[in-house]
Amino acid sequence: MHIKRLLFNSIFALTLSFQWVSVSESKDLGTSEAVTKLEQLSRQLANGEIGSLEILWMDPRAVMTIPLSPASLDMAYDLKLKIESLSTRKKLTRDLIIALKNTSIEQYDKRWEEDVRWRLKFFAKNDSHTVVTLYFSGGSYKDTSLGVVDNTVVYFKGGLYKWLTLNYLSSFTQFSK
Repeated sequence: MHIKRLLFNSIFALTLSFQWVSVSESKDLGTSEAVTKLEQLSRQLANGEIGSLEILWMDPRAVMTIPLSPASLDMAYDLKLKIESLSTRKKLTRDLIIALKNTSIEQYDKRWEEDVRWRLKFFAKNDSHTVVTLYFSGGSYKDTSLGVVDNTVVYFKGGLYKWLTLNYLSSFTQFSK
């Protein structure tokens, strides 16, 4: 498994570093718009408009030669989980809505130097288009995690990263051993 990662790193290092620069310097979506996206996602989940959720994960213990960008995580990940139905009657969905409401987003003004290790991709119920894509770094400090909301690098504070790790980290870690 380590040889596979080393090979991956050597092949994609140059191209992915250029892709990551474009994300880290992106001005496509401001922090206030990222906050709006999370608020809309919470409403859409509560109204039953979100059909499914796809979670990608890369083991945070895996050492990479360059920071793992969103584009590289989309291509090479350890585990993928697709939740086909996010019914509002399910406890998982209700807990996710609460986590979204308890999450704040703060501006990130520095140069990105961390890996993303999680991706949450939400799909609409009726036509399966992507509603929003969220990426998270491999850890948090004082309840704050670095991440990306549709190409905008932000700090996530509060419930969403905690919800993600409480529900999936131990299972994913067991599968990757």
